[in-house]
Amino acid sequence: MIGDRILNYEIKSLLGEGGMGDVYLGEHVSIGRKVAIKILKPELAKNPEIRKRFKNEAKVMAQLQHPNIVQLYDFHEDDNGLYLIMEFIEGDELADKISRLQSPFEIKDAKDLMLKILDAFKYAHSNGVVHRDVKPANILVTKNGDVKVLDFGIAKIVGDEQFNLTKTGSQVGTAYYMSPEQVKAKDIGPQSDIYSLGVTFYEMLSGYCPYKALKSEYDISIQIVNVP
Repeated sequence: MIGDRILNYEIKSLLGEGGMGDVYLGEHVSIGRKVAIKILKPELAKNPEIRKRFKNEAKVMAQLQHPNIVQLYDFHEDDNGLYLIMEFIEGDELADKISRLQSPFEIKDAKDLMLKILDAFKYAHSNGVVHRDVKPANILVTKNGDVKVLDFGIAKIVGDEQFNLTKTGSQVGTAYYMSPEQVKAKDIGPQSDIYSLGVTFYEMLSGYCPYKALKSEYDISIQIVNVP
């Protein structure tokens, strides 16, 4: 992909790899603006349900205009794949910042970051969007201390059936940060994100996830559902 062009953007380098797609650094050939380009994995692009889900990611992101949420600039589809042209943010994943610290966040610093994160989620929830995969790896911290929430790709538009691709009875999320209702594959709402943000805040303040000692998803799930 390096050197290819998507719309007016030349792909410069690989930024990261995910389960559904890879993210590349792109640069506008005329004005030099840097962007992040998320590309659906080719082996998944043939699946109509996954293509529909990826298109919905663009629809979800297009609704969210907030300083603490990564902005979508454009969406492109061609015979080779599906592409999201997004705001490029220079910063560190919150997960990386936590792992590099010699001690947990200072309480004031953790509170300042969490208030910005909560403001982003208050806005998203007020627009009917539930993230469903809240975790430190999906929160970027910029060099000036701002935050940007990433990856609303498996979000659900509350009350809008055309977006409800993840039906009751199937799990979406990362085990350590799942809410009890996610573990039980029930319908979820904003309170599920709040639970996951609580686990994230706990990790910022303590330096480790509350389920750190558990290795299997089964054990983690039992703990989340049964232990206060």
